[in-house]
Amino acid sequence: MKLKNKITLIFLNRSITTSCASQCPNMGSRNLQRLLLPLLNNTRDKGAFTLIELLVVVLIIGILAAVAVPQYQKTVEKSQATQALSIMKMLVEAQKVYFLTNGQYATQFNELDISLPWTEQREWFANGDDRYQTADTLSNENWTAQLYTDTRFANGIFIARNSGPYRGAAFVYYFHNTWHKNLPLREILCREAKSGSFAFVFQQSKGSYCQKTMNGINIANTEFYTLPK
Repeated sequence: MKLKNKITLIFLNRSITTSCASQCPNMGSRNLQRLLLPLLNNTRDKGAFTLIELLVVVLIIGILAAVAVPQYQKTVEKSQATQALSIMKMLVEAQKVYFLTNGQYATQFNELDISLPWTEQREWFANGDDRYQTADTLSNENWTAQLYTDTRFANGIFIARNSGPYRGAAFVYYFHNTWHKNLPLREILCREAKSGSFAFVFQQSKGSYCQKTMNGINIANTEFYTLPK
């Protein structure tokens, strides 16, 4: 074989080019073999996979999807919840200011010193029972915000998930509450309401939102959860 500064091999319809130093013509057969064998090995058709290899790849993809997809959904939901909690805190502070000025809580969102750019009125806590009076409702495609000002039972603010897999989960804040006397007041709680005077209720398993997604702690085996400080 005549060796030049570059050696080109045609093997299995593939062209492999390698650089060779000027001493290539003087290389012995063993040294030449050492140079060429790695090149020949690299010419194997690596595009073909066995059935077992394909099954292993599918299995790995399935495992990754089973772990990654729920984690991604949880991250997205927590991002949505962070926005809702931010709005809740602003509403709470606005109600406190209104109460200090007027001696009572606002019954309409437009009475508060806050602009909530939601235009729909999709209720979460419904007015079907005359004993309960939800004062005002505003909603968007993801959340429903409500002022609850029935002085006989409770004063509070609700922000509930009105779409998605966790529809019916809510954040609640009570200024006073005679319904659930074991609940902490003036603290944002997470709630998974499964029954009662609600337009829609939480359909998932207990704790799947408030505990597993929001890292809440259940209160006395109720549907309420305290949230991390």
